[in-house]
Amino acid sequence: MLGTKHSVTDDDWREALETGAALLPSHVLDQHIIQAVHRVRAAIYFLKITPADVLVAWSGGKDSIAAYWIAQQADVTAGVQCMTSDSLEFAESLRWYDQVRPRDVFVERSLIDAVYLAERPGMLFPEDDDCPADVRRYSNQLWNTWLNWKPQERAYLNSGCKLMIFGRRTIDGNNAPAGPKSTRRDRMMILNPLHDWPHEAVIALCAREGLPWHPSYGYHAGFNTGPRPWARTSVQQIREREPEILETHKWALEARGRRGLP
Repeated sequence: MLGTKHSVTDDDWREALETGAALLPSHVLDQHIIQAVHRVRAAIYFLKITPADVLVAWSGGKDSIAAYWIAQQADVTAGVQCMTSDSLEFAESLRWYDQVRPRDVFVERSLIDAVYLAERPGMLFPEDDDCPADVRRYSNQLWNTWLNWKPQERAYLNSGCKLMIFGRRTIDGNNAPAGPKSTRRDRMMILNPLHDWPHEAVIALCAREGLPWHPSYGYHAGFNTGPRPWARTSVQQIREREPEILETHKWALEARGRRGLP
């Protein structure tokens, strides 16, 4: 069985992908699905709301795609994707989003752009091998706040929804209680229907149902980072994927130097 996300190597992930639906017996996967769908339906009943009052946090990552599929089985189709300005996204990712993003998923923009990052060089390239651990923690905290939590909360409040579904899972190191649970200063009600799913269940579901995989999973450390803006990955991954980014956005490497790295 695959362990915590950061303990699994790229080769182990790729071997699991090749195994696909055979990673789990069909009846075991069915049990995971039935339980997760029940959690969504039970939350809707408990909160006295309808499927139209629910939003799914959709990032294009494997867990959010699996959570969206589960939500669809409970008649939930609306979702939100939080994004930076397009200039900070891989061109390959933008094309993929345009092709794959479900029709009922809307985009909520964060405040993060090139100017914002140039003023906060500690946020750049946190997955670099030589990024100090304290800088990486600080960077990821800021990214999570301004790319995910703040836009998600804004979308939640502006849409009038009563529940937001996430694909967070405990094995990834996330604080992912099943819920429904009130959080973020009691301004949001959240649900994590996949909270106890192993990696094998997510991979097997995606394989069996033909769900798409984001292109980032094919690159160095892609399973650790998942779909991210290029500024939140590493220089190594950018050189592997779209090296022209470093030429077009020279300011990013200059700002990286101010972070104190070689």
